[in-house]
Amino acid sequence: MRVAIIGSDHHSLELATNFIRLGYDVMIGTCHPRQKIVKLWQQAHGRSAHVGTILKALRFGYFVIIVELPNCTHCLRQLSGNTTINRKPVIDLLNILDSSPVRP
Repeated sequence: MRVAIIGSDHHSLELATNFIRLGYDVMIGTCHPRQKIVKLWQQAHGRSAHVGTILKALRFGYFVIIVELPNCTHCLRQLSGNTTINRKPVIDLLNILDSSPVRP
């Protein structure tokens, strides 16, 4: 099964690594697919690890996990305006991973 993970921070890569250990193919969707950290992660995990744009990841995965919101407008548009995501299960981990102080 193929999983799309949106985000390339530490949490995203750790989650992706755990899915690979369970036998899944994983694509990290990021605004910067050529950044060094994701390329190193991909090399370390072989054939099951893929890196691409957010749009490419949305097309790749049978389900989508949003770990980190993109910080560029173009990438946000890919995520929010894409109809591909409407037909897939989406797991939103954004609030779960928020380490900021609790607000009243």
